[in-house]
Amino acid sequence: MMWVDTYSPKTTQDVVGQDLALSQLKSIVDHKGVALVHGPAGTGKTCSMYALAHDLGYEILELNASDFRDEEHVQKIVGGSLQQASLFHLGKIVLVDELEGIAGMEDRGGLAALNALLGLKTHAVVLVTNNPWDKKFSTLRKKCILVEYKSVRQESVMKMLKRVCEGEGLSCGEEELKMITRRSGGDVRAALMDLQTLCLGRTTFTADDLVVLGEREQEKSVFTALQVILKGKEGIKSMDVLDETNLDMDEFFLWLDENIGREYRDEDLVKGYDMLGKSDVFQGRIRRWQYWRLLVYRKALMTAGVAVVKEGEYHGYTPYKRYERLLKIWMSNQKNMKRREIAKKIAQECSVSSRYATRYLVPLLKVMYKRGQNISLKLEDEEIEWLKG
Repeated sequence: MMWVDTYSPKTTQDVVGQDLALSQLKSIVDHKGVALVHGPAGTGKTCSMYALAHDLGYEILELNASDFRDEEHVQKIVGGSLQQASLFHLGKIVLVDELEGIAGMEDRGGLAALNALLGLKTHAVVLVTNNPWDKKFSTLRKKCILVEYKSVRQESVMKMLKRVCEGEGLSCGEEELKMITRRSGGDVRAALMDLQTLCLGRTTFTADDLVVLGEREQEKSVFTALQVILKGKEGIKSMDVLDETNLDMDEFFLWLDENIGREYRDEDLVKGYDMLGKSDVFQGRIRRWQYWRLLVYRKALMTAGVAVVKEGEYHGYTPYKRYERLLKIWMSNQKNMKRREIAKKIAQECSVSSRYATRYLVPLLKVMYKRGQNISLKLEDEEIEWLKG
């Protein structure tokens, strides 16, 4: 039997590192509300709902969104579950897991049907997803209370591993367990699976045995990385999250530059941009001197630096968007290119420098063309239109 099942929490006291989330969920369930639970994989989003139902004496009905993608199935399966009474006359929680499975153009009305059904519910509803910020969920979010499950702290993962070692009669060393803990990245399920893999047929393992696990890929989306940095205040976690995306520092810098103003306010915004500015200074030095050891300072300033300067954590939904700086630069260059081409022709005709023509003669020509005065210059029609505009 898998240890993730054997040691799955039976009560909320067994759930590791999610006290705040469970407190919020209990209140939502008591009031028969709708919760949108989100967070990284392996943090207990689904199993903790069974623990909560146990503590409250509720019946729980789990549905997987991947099994009913279109409108017809959503109304039939989810609609029936939301309105039917409990078999044993208990309180009832309808748990819809892997909500991503119902999102997308191919769903043929599945998500719209779910939105409509939430207004007809008679039981508490818990929707589970890894990414609640997907634009497809914009309408759904307005009907839900968002509950965040955070990555479990290393001390809590370590404590869990020690409990399993004791229960299974293992004699694993402290350092070896720390290695598994660090590899897990706050994913309790991954840590338990790694421990069971390493201890198959034996009661301990060594650091050399870790190579059989390979490197676990934890490629996070850029939106998750932005949430970690711009909403939280954990410096080390903010530095690590960049390594878990598929973006280089230059591109992620642009994402931060575009979205920091959407999250930070007042003095936090000033300090945040100050950290970004200092990070950019180090990038300039790296390019100029080719001294790549400075890269660590650039990374620390744009991740941990930006995260820790704010007064407190930010909560709630923030609509992050893709950076537009490169597009704006391109548009500006296109606009200025026309000016430079005209200035170059005027400079040749008047025997002056291009800089002089750009600064003094182009503005003068714009005024003259707007007044309808014709000047004998070798300009294209679109260049004349630009001057008139």
